[in-house]
Amino acid sequence: MKKMILCAILFTVSLCSNYIVAQNDGLEIEVRETINQQCVHKVKALTDHFAKIAMKEEADSIKDYHIEACMDLFIGRGNDTKDDEGNIIFPAPRIEVSSLSSGKVNSYFIKNYLVRLKKLQYSRIIFKTSECYLAEGGVKKIGENLYSATVSFYQVFIGYKGDMIVYRDKTKKTVKVFIERDNLGRFDILLGDIKVDQTTETDQR
Repeated sequence: MKKMILCAILFTVSLCSNYIVAQNDGLEIEVRETINQQCVHKVKALTDHFAKIAMKEEADSIKDYHIEACMDLFIGRGNDTKDDEGNIIFPAPRIEVSSLSSGKVNSYFIKNYLVRLKKLQYSRIIFKTSECYLAEGGVKKIGENLYSATVSFYQVFIGYKGDMIVYRDKTKKTVKVFIERDNLGRFDILLGDIKVDQTTETDQR
């Protein structure tokens, strides 16, 4: 009977592969699911800011507001995170950007990327995010009440000139997230490096 119960438990855990964490991290499955949901929300908020920054019809003041709001999503607000003695704990996060046209992947500091996004020469840009989930490896404890994880997601980018689509792709990306737990058990999630895994063509509009 005990063997059957153990097998059932292991089977249940295997169904929750998106929420696997390192042993002894002190997080229950329900908490991990909450973290996953918050990570999805953060990535969606990031994409929403990207879309606003890229909109040609938006005033510069609105775009600048979304740039600053976007920076709030990142650890250190996109700058180096330092301790009280000035030592760098976490380097300033970067974002990778790919192109099917050139086949290249370029890396930018967050603020630099957002400024470039604001100046892209398209009449309209669409960002879409889907299939966002905690990647294999789950949540890992890296300090006192501090955890890290990797989130995978797909991002569709569509650029228009007039009513014509002149560029579009679908990129699988990963973003490192930092999760801090306060004394009341609440979580604050901040984004780190965003990397490109793979970029392909898409027929989305």
